[in-house]
Amino acid sequence: MISLNDLIERVSQSVVTIVSRPFSINDYVQGRTIQGGSGFFVSKNYVATNMHVVEGADEVQILTKDSLTIKGKVVHVNPITDLALVETNIEVPSLPKGNNVRIGDFVIVLGSPFLFDLGDLTVSFGIVSSTNREIKSPYGYNMIVHQTDAAVNPGNSGGPLVNEFG
Repeated sequence: MISLNDLIERVSQSVVTIVSRPFSINDYVQGRTIQGGSGFFVSKNYVATNMHVVEGADEVQILTKDSLTIKGKVVHVNPITDLALVETNIEVPSLPKGNNVRIGDFVIVLGSPFLFDLGDLTVSFGIVSSTNREIKSPYGYNMIVHQTDAAVNPGNSGGPLVNEFG
């Protein structure tokens, strides 16, 4: 089995912070917060995230683990699944997709909780608590999800949930 540290290092190369609404001193004075969350590369030049992370934005800022800041264009949103796809002009290793999710599987969640230290990631871990659970999306649609007991804080939205194989 791969060490947890090695797994986190490998997976984190694909995880990004997404800022979907710029933040200025006027925003601070008016009590607004940064809008954004996390995402991860799913294929060449494409980042997956949650729709609510990029809601209302056509373009976003993407911050990589290596402190590279790039622009991304929101090319697809799906309110039924609360998913969005962002296109970029760089290539970062993507995460493989798997379908062998079982209750009790050990998993880790990577993301940028609360958007602190933009581009810096945190990790939480847990197990898969339930599979194929039906819940309402933030947009009122029924969607099927996997449930975990891993801590998912504001800002982690859009980040990957991976098993021991990444």
